[in-house]
Amino acid sequence: MARRRYTIFFSSLVILLHVVQNHPLAKEGGGWLMSDHGLTRYRHREGDDRTLAKVAALVSAARQRWTELAGLPDTVAMTVWVVKGKAEFSSITNNSLPDWGGAVSVPSQRLVVLPTRELGKPLEQIVAHEVSHILLHATSKRTPPRWFDEGLAMATAGEWTIFDSFRLARGVLLTGLVPLSEIDGVLGFSQDKAWLAYAESFAAVRWIVQTTGEQGLSKLIRSLAQNQFETALVSSIGMSEARFQAEWRSQALGQYTLTALADDWWLWSLVMPVLFFSVLIVKRYQNQRLRRVWEKEDELW
Repeated sequence: MARRRYTIFFSSLVILLHVVQNHPLAKEGGGWLMSDHGLTRYRHREGDDRTLAKVAALVSAARQRWTELAGLPDTVAMTVWVVKGKAEFSSITNNSLPDWGGAVSVPSQRLVVLPTRELGKPLEQIVAHEVSHILLHATSKRTPPRWFDEGLAMATAGEWTIFDSFRLARGVLLTGLVPLSEIDGVLGFSQDKAWLAYAESFAAVRWIVQTTGEQGLSKLIRSLAQNQFETALVSSIGMSEARFQAEWRSQALGQYTLTALADDWWLWSLVMPVLFFSVLIVKRYQNQRLRRVWEKEDELW
């Protein structure tokens, strides 16, 4: 299983890396410059200094937050391509990513390709997410499972929203949850299934924090520098990966069922009219009863 882990993921990144390195825009000139800010090298458009300054500040802040969480020194060099919108991003990556993909990181090369316009979420979150991928892989002895990689990236970026709760709820009641061990193939998922996989990944990492505290998560990250994931998980939270996945799935099925009922619009489309007319009937009965009481009172007078 360990040998098969990330097969689809890394195959996609190998293709992407080849495309990026051989793209015409990757060559010197063509309006592209290189700038070094600490341990991060930026490739950016000539005359785009304001955008570069903003991205550099966000990358610096993301690096600091991640290393503080992990309790590790910040010694990882990386390269960030600062591109404009989706068109330029798609050109550089040769449309090799799924439609739901945004920015992308290539951990083996410590490379991030970062669009700065036409984004579906705040740039700060996107930067923190991709920086987390680079730092986790750079500081880990072995490749961590994708669910942990994505869940940690989302957690450090603060990406959880109420819609993620609803996606998990729908997964519990309707489509079924994606086994954490299958999230390695997320790049081949449909958009809806990918979003569910990301939500599960975040929820699983959050459960580590809920059950062991933030120190448990920090210990796990540090342990990955010396151990494979299974060993690191046992030493930091006292569970094998199989047991963790089983226990997380069990609590998720219980936690998100009630949320699912609240977001099941098909159910509410049936229930709400029934409730509405039930209230009307009860109100009508109460009014008729009250009218009869008044009529009796009038007779007495």
